[in-house]
Amino acid sequence: MNAPTATAASSLSSGGAPALSQGLLPVQSTKTPSITNTISSLITTTAAQVTTKIAPPENASTTNWWDISTDGTLTIHSGHTLSFTDTQGGQWQTWPWTDQASTIKKAVIEPGVSAEQTLGFLFAGCTNLTDVEGLSNIKVNTVTTPGHPAVNTLAMMFQNCKSLTTINLDGLDTSSVTSMDSMFSGCSALTNLNLTKLDTSSATYMGNMFDGCSALTNLNVSNFDTSSVTYMGYCFLDVVH
Repeated sequence: MNAPTATAASSLSSGGAPALSQGLLPVQSTKTPSITNTISSLITTTAAQVTTKIAPPENASTTNWWDISTDGTLTIHSGHTLSFTDTQGGQWQTWPWTDQASTIKKAVIEPGVSAEQTLGFLFAGCTNLTDVEGLSNIKVNTVTTPGHPAVNTLAMMFQNCKSLTTINLDGLDTSSVTSMDSMFSGCSALTNLNLTKLDTSSATYMGNMFDGCSALTNLNVSNFDTSSVTYMGYCFLDVVH
């Protein structure tokens, strides 16, 4: 069968599977929780071990910047800045709703949401997600200033969103993003993806970007700027139509 038409400035690499650390945020060392956060910690001691449960961070599920309704709609509310501090950190970033990812059927991002440092893994594992609204509402920080790092990764942003058939990224500023590693990997229901307005001018890593998008019949990457890309291995793996 004919592959979907895709034009890019660089040829693909057939190198080995990418190391996850490439193009992603560095693994951060475990931070010692503050006294405020540990006051509410529950510590259970047995003869064999000590089990510590740290209270959730102040901007996690105990606050109102996000919620999941009974119909499965994840809403990220106005006034919040999405950032690395919202996640549990490390290479495999875990957002506060990650444990409930399979219950999410729709995502709505309200006007007034901003982002700095990362949007990686944002909807990873949302296997029943069919609709994403408001990506263009995110005010993306593209210039690093003291205390406010620019967004540099979209790695695995939609990984394994197996029910999404299309994604509208128009209006999402990605000019500072260096890693798009596995951004759409495992999106096996995607049939149409128009990325002509996706800014890839800073991208260095596109490994496995569309890996497993086996239903794609229309993929438009004709405006991709790959002049800075150093790795594109397996970018279109299993894109067979």
